[in-house]
Amino acid sequence: MNFTSSQLIEISGALLVCFIGMLLCYRMPIRYLVGIIVVMMPFQFINTRFGSINIAIAFMFGFFLFIRKELAVVPVKWAVILLIFCVLLSFTQSHPAQNVSHMVYIGGFISSIVVFLIVYNFVVQEEDPHYFFRLLVIMNILVIGYSLLQLKAGGKSYVDLGGLKISIVPARGGGDNRLAGPFGVTMPGLYAEYLVLSNLVIAYLVTFAKNNRDKVLLLLLALCNLGCLVATGNRGGLIGIVLFFALFLVVMRKVLGVGNTVKIMVISPVLFAAAALFIINFTSYDQLFTRLGGTEIEGGLPDTRARTWPAAFEYFQKSPVFGHGPRLRLQDDKVIRYPDHEVIDFPHNLYLYLLCTVGIVGLSAYVIFWLSIIGAIGNGTRGTTGDAFMDNFPKFSLLLVAYILFDQIKIEYTRYDSVDYAHFMFAMFGLFLGMSERKQRLVEQNRLSQVSWHKNIEAEAP
Repeated sequence: MNFTSSQLIEISGALLVCFIGMLLCYRMPIRYLVGIIVVMMPFQFINTRFGSINIAIAFMFGFFLFIRKELAVVPVKWAVILLIFCVLLSFTQSHPAQNVSHMVYIGGFISSIVVFLIVYNFVVQEEDPHYFFRLLVIMNILVIGYSLLQLKAGGKSYVDLGGLKISIVPARGGGDNRLAGPFGVTMPGLYAEYLVLSNLVIAYLVTFAKNNRDKVLLLLLALCNLGCLVATGNRGGLIGIVLFFALFLVVMRKVLGVGNTVKIMVISPVLFAAAALFIINFTSYDQLFTRLGGTEIEGGLPDTRARTWPAAFEYFQKSPVFGHGPRLRLQDDKVIRYPDHEVIDFPHNLYLYLLCTVGIVGLSAYVIFWLSIIGAIGNGTRGTTGDAFMDNFPKFSLLLVAYILFDQIKIEYTRYDSVDYAHFMFAMFGLFLGMSERKQRLVEQNRLSQVSWHKNIEAEAP
């Protein structure tokens, strides 16, 4: 291939910019690298069939931090190793013609593990324990802004801003208008899960906010989240926010006190009603209560899962031990016929998805991974540091883990199309473990300080 002089200059310039960018990133403090990862996580500024730029950023930043010895610890190490091994093991069960699709999936999966390690090590090392939460709030604000663009686009894959067309993830249309949010895929169920998680985090932040201005701003953000939750039309999201916010009040009852708990129980339904009324009356994304009222049970299953769950279970039985390979739907498998590959709909259930892809062995590895996280967080519930925010976060983390595992009954974050959302999931797991480890270290430091103090007193005694 022959290049013109102008093309050579453009290529050389691009390579020079990439080199300078990599050099700057290599020298950049970890808090800024983590800030880039978190803020960009929901968005795909560059997206290809092999994944978004977020995958490349995760690997590049992870490599830099490894070289700088800032990824020193692998939490729940053996569970992580087992998880990776079982995903690779399922890869051996697929036909060679499927290799590229599965390898692309494995690349995205490993990038999620890298994000998990980056966030965990950062949270443990960072001087300011509130920094990561500020990043989550910034990300949430940007996600709301993106959702407003999606509302304006009205189901199109772009939004027109005065002649400037910006590509976005399209909302669901065709008479079933439902907001889908960012994260690279039109999946209202995943977006609803993100909104519920975000509001639970906001509730925790409001509980410990030190000034009224922060409380008001956080409550406004929570109101926007509730509006977007209604716009997703997701019934599971509504059930999740009601059930787990009630559990939040139970878990935090000693911190909140009776008076504040009663106030919250009065204010919360008012905020939700205001958000719902706005969405229903001023947008076309008013399907939530229609769908909720029209829910039917077929054969003991919700109507929207009556076909996909049995089909997935039947598919799982054809290769129950190691699964069919880590990726359920291969690249363009509706038009390309892959040997030994059966095209089925996504089950909309994480546990069935894992049984189909990585089998009983792989699902067991995931269960061990989740139980290891729960056990490590549980260790962080012991002792006190004197910082109420830090002391209560481990038990709050257990509540969030419980919500994730509950909500994944109706959706799956392990699809390849949702790899950016998988980054968010693994980042949250890293946050839970990092904060728990941070608390345990502070508790131990306080214990050693008290022991040293007592020894000094005894030594000075006559």
